[in-house]
Amino acid sequence: MRRARRLLPIAILAIAGAVGLRYSRQRAEQITVAPPPPKVLPLNTQAANQDWVYTHSVDQKPVVEVRARDMRHIREPDQLQLDQVELRLFHKEGQEHDLVRSASAVFDRSQGALISEGEVEITLGAPQDGPPRERLMRIRSSGVRFEEKSGKASTDRRASFQFDRGDGESTGAEYDPTLRVLRMLSQVRLRWGLEGPPDRVMTIETGELVYREQDAKIFLTGGARLRRGNMVLEGSDAVVTLEDGEIRLVEARQARGGEQQPRRLIEYAADQLNMNFGGKGVVEKITAEGGASLTAKSDSGWTRVTAGRVDLEFDTQDEESRLKRALGYGSATVESRPAPRGQDPPAATRMLKAEAVELTMRAGGEEIDRLETHSPGTVEFLPNHASQRRRRLEGERFWIHYGEANHLKSFRAVNVQTRTDNHPRPDTKAPAPGLTWSRDLLAHFDPKTGEMTNLEQWGDFRFEEGDRRAKAERALFEAPRNRITLETGAEMRDAAGSVTAGRILLDQNTGDFTAEGEVTSMRMPDKKGSSTAMLSAEEPVQAVSHRMTTSGNNQRIVYDGGAVLWQGASRLEAGHIEIDRKDQILKARDNVASRLVDGRDGKKPAPAKGVTFTTIRAPALAYAAKDRLAHYSGDVVLVRSGLEVRAREIRAFLREADVRKASSDSSLERAIADGAVKILQSDRDRSRRASSEHAEYYAGEEKVMLSGGHPQLIDSKKGTSRGRQLTWWANNDRLLVEGAESQPVVSRITR
Repeated sequence: MRRARRLLPIAILAIAGAVGLRYSRQRAEQITVAPPPPKVLPLNTQAANQDWVYTHSVDQKPVVEVRARDMRHIREPDQLQLDQVELRLFHKEGQEHDLVRSASAVFDRSQGALISEGEVEITLGAPQDGPPRERLMRIRSSGVRFEEKSGKASTDRRASFQFDRGDGESTGAEYDPTLRVLRMLSQVRLRWGLEGPPDRVMTIETGELVYREQDAKIFLTGGARLRRGNMVLEGSDAVVTLEDGEIRLVEARQARGGEQQPRRLIEYAADQLNMNFGGKGVVEKITAEGGASLTAKSDSGWTRVTAGRVDLEFDTQDEESRLKRALGYGSATVESRPAPRGQDPPAATRMLKAEAVELTMRAGGEEIDRLETHSPGTVEFLPNHASQRRRRLEGERFWIHYGEANHLKSFRAVNVQTRTDNHPRPDTKAPAPGLTWSRDLLAHFDPKTGEMTNLEQWGDFRFEEGDRRAKAERALFEAPRNRITLETGAEMRDAAGSVTAGRILLDQNTGDFTAEGEVTSMRMPDKKGSSTAMLSAEEPVQAVSHRMTTSGNNQRIVYDGGAVLWQGASRLEAGHIEIDRKDQILKARDNVASRLVDGRDGKKPAPAKGVTFTTIRAPALAYAAKDRLAHYSGDVVLVRSGLEVRAREIRAFLREADVRKASSDSSLERAIADGAVKILQSDRDRSRRASSEHAEYYAGEEKVMLSGGHPQLIDSKKGTSRGRQLTWWANNDRLLVEGAESQPVVSRITR
């Protein structure tokens, strides 16, 4: 025991020595591997660190994360100086963030803002997990400020942008990662579609731009200008809508724009203009509202469409935009003027107005194919040369077809009214316009000049020009001849008279016409001349025939085929009748039959019992009112009140009527017959037959004088008388026979 007690202290010392040795060795080893002591921090530096990380969260959702390779915490002012900085601004959904890289930055703790004076690169919309998406938007600038709480980034310096299919630049920019809204503050210029050909790149210039990423919309204010190839659009402000990184819609206010092609220029303007794009930035449709206008200019002329709203549709084949159709709504006006061809004057300017119009272009979009209205409207042809006439049409619907060089080809309208202003004649007052009405209208035009060649109207056609009126089922106007043809139930009237027929051809230059088919006419008398039974200056001349023509400004009238003329009870029939109103001459041929009424008293006579007529039949008649002489020729027969005269020719002298007093005098003053004259007078129980080569009849005395060719009178009661000249009075039964030495009187008395 005692020995064990003596050994215990020794063992404790041995153990303590061993432990001390082991501690000394471990201590030496720790000193060897321990890091060097930290450097002494510079003055005004509170802390320094490497691979520094800072995060800020709201409701356990990250808002901001800042990483830096080196960090120094400055006491005064309270700042963190960061090198090789990466800043992540998390989106509200948390699936994406915006990544900011900068060589250096300062985090101002008092302002809660990170500020980078050097170059900064911002990548928008980087995914939180997984590889980064292609075509992310990248922003490069300097002097960028980031707010800790909101994550907003801003700069007032020049900034450049790279984004899906484009790039751009501006002076000053702001970005809100929470709302995902980018603002470019001034002097903005963007280019869109850089992956395609240079002429497909869309360039946008504006005063201020706001890009709302979630809505895929770009808002342009302070004046906007968009250019793509030869297309330009300008406006006070605009909204651009994107789809899959491509521009699909541009909405501009107070807009104007156009597109210049080698042979065509299209210009448009409106208070509000919307432009729809297809793939690869090709314009598909343009809608313009509020003072909308479209002007198309080419080598063939120009056309302007104005309306409350204009819709333009484009053909996008071959990835080119060619105007295909234009629709105008609300007080639409289409004005078109073809370019002149060579030495020819330009065609008339056409102006169409309607509530709704549709314009369709030919393939290629350079020339008009057709124009139609979808509502009532008007069309005006405005002269560009002295030879052209001003025309105006009002109708329920219009269809206009064009030929080459925008020259009119045809024109159709329904329920239409037209007005044509006639050319003034020298030393005359302005002529009355020509007016027409019809249910249908079709016009054709010369493809070389664009001038109208003919105009056809049908369905209750009516025409007015001064005191001239016309109507028919169908009418055809031939512009080169300035002639109107009326067909089916044709009727025309003016101050000089009226005519109805199956067909009437009217020369508008002279007023002359031709009527055919069951013609009925009435011509007013020329009151400047004197009145006779053949041509009265007081009564109208009425007629029927198969054909009627007028010439010399209606001074010469010709009736053909079964012609019958009458004034009151006086009547003239013939196969052919001519009237010269100026010289008061009448001619007739082919079975002429005239009936002259006696006892004119200035009143319109009517056939009645006791009225005396003188009827004369002959192959031909020539009458001159100046001499009041009617010359009948070729086997003439005169019949009057029981008296019949036959001869090769008869000259009837007519009495001038005195309408100021009643008179029962015969209209036939005297008649002279020549050539194989034969006279027959018969009563109930008595007859007289006479013959000679020459005879004269005086109607007032009822006296007959026979001479020449062995005159002879055979009286059924008194026998036969011959002599050089025989004279008898039918009213008192007297006879005077004169003889000569070579021709003694011979009388044979019947008892």
